[in-house]
Amino acid sequence: MTSELDEYKPSVPYDLDDPRSVYNLVPQWTRNVMKLVQPELWMLDEAALRKRCEPDARVNRIRLAFWAEYESAQARLTRISFYEVSRRCGIAEYFIRKLLEDPHTLAFVLCAPASYDSFLEEALQHSLSKLREVLDFSLHDENGKPNLKQAEMVLKTAAFLDMRKNGAFVNRTYNVHKIQGNDAPKAEQTQLSSDELDKKIRQLEQKKEYIQARDELGKISLPHVEIVRSE
Repeated sequence: MTSELDEYKPSVPYDLDDPRSVYNLVPQWTRNVMKLVQPELWMLDEAALRKRCEPDARVNRIRLAFWAEYESAQARLTRISFYEVSRRCGIAEYFIRKLLEDPHTLAFVLCAPASYDSFLEEALQHSLSKLREVLDFSLHDENGKPNLKQAEMVLKTAAFLDMRKNGAFVNRTYNVHKIQGNDAPKAEQTQLSSDELDKKIRQLEQKKEYIQARDELGKISLPHVEIVRSE
């Protein structure tokens, strides 16, 4: 069985002679399941293994948590801890073990995931190749008349590729009122109690009464008083 694993191991993590390989860092029960994995499964990529395993969200979380713990164990120079795997993915060790007792599931989990940057780069390159195909679209229909929809698509694609290569003009807009508002001191916002609110209302009412009284007083005409200088 060891020779079969040696023959079909796809990368260093499964090297039986490497003391820091996955096989030599996992518990014995995991090694026993690894020996049950069909040799051809070690040669499949992630897409093919997904078709065989049909992983759900739990298996995907376990896989990511397992490889995060693998990197951590390599940094700590320790063995892989399924307690840490459980802590990272939020699934009890018992259920992790039950799931990984299936050879197809274990084979998928032991398939190292691509890094996030590599995944995005591959998706970008694939999308760019599809955009290149758009540029080959015919600008005329079968009757020789201009196909305006496809012409618009080709122009937008060409503009996008040009911006990606040469960059785009920076277009910034500013909200003047917002800037002025940010520079201005912020009004103090306090929440008044019911007693304080009643006091404020009474003060406003008194001020209103004072203004009304002052206005009424201004309407009163005072009698003329002649001042006679005394001798």
